Amino acid sequence: MGLYYFGIQIGNAPRSVDEEGERSADLDAARVEAGLALCNLGRDLMRTGRTVSEITIWVRDELGEVMHAKLEFR
Repeated sequence: MGLYYFGIQIGNAPRSVDEEGERSADLDAARVEAGLALCNLGRDLMRTGRTVSEITIWVRDELGEVMHAKLEFR
């Protein structure tokens, strides 16, 4: 079980820094969490009427960045 950190960037805003992290079974499980978080953030922003061009989640482990996932509105 690894510790993964999920930083979030909405549009051009500065990227948030996750200093606590979340335990996931492996990188695939962290990928699922990132995808679900993108869906939830996109839904919540749309419900509030906020318009953004993209949402990015940056995932890192104790060694550094391992992936990023992006939801883009065009």
